Amino acid sequence: MKTWGPILLCAVLLLVGCGARSGHAQSPEEAAASEAAALRSQLPSAAPNVPGTPVPVPPQPAALVKNRIFTAGQLTSTCTEPAGTFDTVELLQEYYAQLVDCLNKAWGPVVRKAGFSFRGPRLSVLPRMPSGYSDNAGYYQDGHIYIVAELDLDLEKKDPELNRVFRAFLIAHEYGHHLQALTGVFAAKYERDATLNGVDARWQENRRMELQADCLGGAFLGAAKKSFGIDAHWVQRWNEVFTWFEDPASDHGQGTTRQTWAVKGLDAAGPAACNTYQAAPIEVR
Repeated sequence: MKTWGPILLCAVLLLVGCGARSGHAQSPEEAAASEAAALRSQLPSAAPNVPGTPVPVPPQPAALVKNRIFTAGQLTSTCTEPAGTFDTVELLQEYYAQLVDCLNKAWGPVVRKAGFSFRGPRLSVLPRMPSGYSDNAGYYQDGHIYIVAELDLDLEKKDPELNRVFRAFLIAHEYGHHLQALTGVFAAKYERDATLNGVDARWQENRRMELQADCLGGAFLGAAKKSFGIDAHWVQRWNEVFTWFEDPASDHGQGTTRQTWAVKGLDAAGPAACNTYQAAPIEVR
């Protein structure tokens, strides 16, 4: 297998009501960077653990462990993989827009059945990642999915088949974060973060959120398995994607852990398998 180094996915930034403040129109890269800076300034600081001192962990709120989305049933999808060669930013915008439309059709009924309001996310494909971001594939913030074309276009030249698998996983994962925003997971998670004493506890919470997005992404792919042409070979190539992932910050999960949760979603074809907030710590490493 060819190796292109570790790929870290999905800086997840939840931002409400922030935008450009300068007197000139901002590019998408500048807008994303300014929004990220504003968010970081609002996040509570992480209190360090004191060696030898027990750190009480407050219970998980119902929005995380008993969210109604888990009992809303399976997804249905007849989505087909967009055909063609997607080797420009403009063509990638068209590709991902088609998949977002598929995701909206699959997830909308399930989200509404769970009792939540549904709206589709906005989508932008950027030429490159804005400065200040460590991730190099895509991220989600404030109802907006951002995909970065640079990595996508590079991989397309080296292994188009593998890139098709990667693209489907990437957009499904980022859409998983949109679902977390719609169903109150983000709000509950960030509110609880402020009560956690210790960096390790917060990173574990972040892994639960990211692994849940992996699982929700897998659930869509499982629902679209037949129409999308997901067979044993496709899954084999999909498994290669997870071998890329490293997690030096311990905030997304190890590659094998991410694979486990994504496959749970794929097999279930629905969100019932994605309750990472009830999983034992060893399951969210």
